[in-house]
Amino acid sequence: MEFYKCETCGKEIVILKEGAPETMCCGKPMVKIKPRCLGEKGCEGHTIKMMKKMGRIYLCVGLDSEHPQSDRHYIEWIVVEHENGFTFRKFKVWEDARICLRSCDLCKPINVYVMCNTHGLYKTEMKI
Repeated sequence: MEFYKCETCGKEIVILKEGAPETMCCGKPMVKIKPRCLGEKGCEGHTIKMMKKMGRIYLCVGLDSEHPQSDRHYIEWIVVEHENGFTFRKFKVWEDARICLRSCDLCKPINVYVMCNTHGLYKTEMKI
């Protein structure tokens, strides 16, 4: 799974299959967004907290306290890549950065991608 952004208009896209031809937008090649790995220095506020409850898995951004969701600094979206495909959730500025998944969909490790409007893209692998 790869993420690209147009530097002219800000459009973001997901490429599901590697090896796709160059992606263009506004007459220019889109720029690949390289995720930072959670666990690196400076990533603490974007750590994913996982809770299991009644056959569901809840993921939220922020370990000790939830990530702020203000006009200037917020989580734009989360993508969870799992064995059966992926789950995407876009957030409004005022919404908590949380996602709920059925645990039966998540038998193997998952990749969680988090896009912060201020700090960029983060990725972590989680074992369920």
